[in-house]
Amino acid sequence: PGGNRAFFEHAGGNFCLEGTWSEKDGVFCFEYDRQHCFYHLEKGGEIYARLSDFLLQKGNEDQRVAKIVTEPFTCQKGLTS
Repeated sequence: PGGNRAFFEHAGGNFCLEGTWSEKDGVFCFEYDRQHCFYHLEKGGEIYARLSDFLLQKGNEDQRVAKIVTEPFTCQKGLTS
């Protein structure tokens, strides 16, 4: 109930977020400070995330997924910058 827990650590390690995620028809939505919805695609053997809302995507580039981990990472509660 209420979604699945999700943790996001910026690839540069300079901020972390905690929230929930959901999936419908291949679109993954993450609820952190606000809702962020993406779908994934493969380009050149790498995985990328693309914003699902075309209007929001304008001016943004696909984001390369650096890695997905299941073990805990170093973010500490309250770390935002």
